[in-house]
Amino acid sequence: MESRRSWKRASGYTLIELLVVLVIVGILAIASVQMIGNRPASAVHGVMDQLEGVIAAAHKGTTATLGDITLTATGNWTAATPATLTYTGSTGPADNFVFTPTSRDHQYAGVDCGTGWSDNAIASLVTFPPFATDPTFGAALGANSNLFKSGTAVINGYSKRANKGFFIAVVGLRNGVPVDSGPVGVLVMPAGSGTVYKFFRTNSAEPWRRL
Repeated sequence: MESRRSWKRASGYTLIELLVVLVIVGILAIASVQMIGNRPASAVHGVMDQLEGVIAAAHKGTTATLGDITLTATGNWTAATPATLTYTGSTGPADNFVFTPTSRDHQYAGVDCGTGWSDNAIASLVTFPPFATDPTFGAALGANSNLFKSGTAVINGYSKRANKGFFIAVVGLRNGVPVDSGPVGVLVMPAGSGTVYKFFRTNSAEPWRRL
């Protein structure tokens, strides 16, 4: 009687399966590196959104009170004297911005509080439309227009417009130091305007774009 052999698949993985796994691991590794590399850029966007929220809330406060709203910026990008953006004159709940060392966004992006972090970027933005063609935009990027350096700005309760042009600059950070030629975002409110304009560039080799 002829014996029959039962064939069983050998344990382990085939070469194709191993190659597929290696490809997947490689893709995940590349994606992780890109995410880490883009973390300052995403953090800049996050901090810009937080600052815009405070300005928008202050602007909204003029509608509720019909009175002037004063924006006040103080402090530095340090835990000892944390950078803070507040507003007064509104009867509604405050929506303030405060530097928080434990915030991931605040670890990878920082506000230029007169430290000169964004000087080169601002010089480049001056030539970008509408700054090159509209004097009110150009003036809003003046040497004394950094809100975290000049200190205050007022939104008129009647006109709902800023009494002076100002800007806030946010730069990408690594270990508390600006990324060389890294991401930069700028919020601008020209004098006589009630709108916050946002501009961003990924690095010094990329063009500015309006958000």
